[in-house]
Amino acid sequence: MNFIEIDKKVKLISMFQTIIWLIFCGNIYSQKQEFIKKLESDIHNGLYPKTTSIIVSSGDKIVYENYFEGKNKFDKHDTRSVTKSITSLFLGNMILNGLLSNEDQLVNTVKGYDFKDKRNDELTFKDLLTMTSSLDANDSDSNSPGSEDKMHTNNNWEEWILTLPYDETYGRDSLGLGQFRYATINPTFLGIIMEDITGNLNEYINKNVFNPMNITDYSFQYSPSSEILMGGGLKLTSRDLLKFGQVILRDGLYNKTKIVSKDWVNKMTTIYKTDEDSGSGYGYLLWNYDFPYMQNSINCWFMAGNGGNIILISKEIDTVIVITRENFNSSNMAMETIQMVSNYLIPFAKEEV
Repeated sequence: MNFIEIDKKVKLISMFQTIIWLIFCGNIYSQKQEFIKKLESDIHNGLYPKTTSIIVSSGDKIVYENYFEGKNKFDKHDTRSVTKSITSLFLGNMILNGLLSNEDQLVNTVKGYDFKDKRNDELTFKDLLTMTSSLDANDSDSNSPGSEDKMHTNNNWEEWILTLPYDETYGRDSLGLGQFRYATINPTFLGIIMEDITGNLNEYINKNVFNPMNITDYSFQYSPSSEILMGGGLKLTSRDLLKFGQVILRDGLYNKTKIVSKDWVNKMTTIYKTDEDSGSGYGYLLWNYDFPYMQNSINCWFMAGNGGNIILISKEIDTVIVITRENFNSSNMAMETIQMVSNYLIPFAKEEV
């Protein structure tokens, strides 16, 4: 057999392999698109009501983006308690820039906050970050003195928080943390302290976080006495929400700019407590959950807010998922979002060509 015949055979084999590969890739692409088609159909048929946007990134590339309910990429979304998790990144940036030494210090090292019950003088930044503070507050209990509903009836949140009683059941564990009780006043008070540290928290965030991340369109919620709310209400576009998930995915970097340290991301993504109601783990104002995937599960960190809002981060599949929804106060909102993530978006992201 001469070289010409050998070359022809090699080319035929190569062409055959290419055809098989293209068929294989086409099948995978078709499978991926089926997940999206079915999800979009379910949304339009009302199975996941008031969904306003979905973005999926793989690596640093957006691989799916769509808007619903008349929304578009320029619209800002009120993702409610997603703000809590972003607040943790704001605080991490302040530590990175030397405005705070670490999260273990007492909040009273900033200034002498005049707690009505002096036992609350032992409150640390870490207590607020992990929802384990000694303040008698629990958003799941309408009778709790420090519930979010009661907070919104007050004009001055700082004055009101300082009058809250000490939780008589409080006690620190071997790690130095109290009981987990989800309470919006924890990141709200954290925001008040951050305002005291910076002098103008909005300006600080805009200069040190938003500008490096190319975020120009945003709005915060404020108390009647102009206290910035770090417990919820920050409005951002879906693409800008995605950026915060990517900062965590990339160990504190946005593109090549350090927003927080890798050490801070590691602390954010450490489980300190478990929420008994949902079984979810909790880091520094960030949730952890094993999302079902086929017969197994994929462990993810996520930011969550009322309405079914979520920013999900999975290092296992190098993916960030943003879902914005306005199904506020619905008993099914969280389960609906979990179904969207587990049944459609994780399979879509995982089936890489």
